Amino acid sequence: MLERKASKEEKVAGIDLADYLTLFDWREFIEPKKDTAIFSTSTQPLKEDQQKDETWNIAELEHFFKSNNLPKTFKPSSFEYIYCVKTFVKSHLKIVKRNNGVKTYKPYLERLINLREMLKKEQNLNKKLS
Repeated sequence: MLERKASKEEKVAGIDLADYLTLFDWREFIEPKKDTAIFSTSTQPLKEDQQKDETWNIAELEHFFKSNNLPKTFKPSSFEYIYCVKTFVKSHLKIVKRNNGVKTYKPYLERLINLREMLKKEQNLNKKLS
């Protein structure tokens, strides 16, 4: 195809495919990435699994995490480790607030609830030991 489409000058110069491709910016051939944001900005109706089934009480969770001293790190189980509790809570609260009631995001809510319960147990244990 290159031989048929090449001009006389290109044929005389012996331009091959590599020479021809260097005339273009490679970035023009890459499809732009789709929006990979965590939060949907679409105005389209939610899919069935994204329908809101209930409204979650986030204020109670927010109050707990703001009013208690959080540890820097936390190990909920032998196979889980939260390296920065503050960042974990902040990011999860942001996701849950933005997607309040959407089933797809319920695991974020559940992780916050589980963390709160584990921190409460740890606080109670520390009080008993004091």
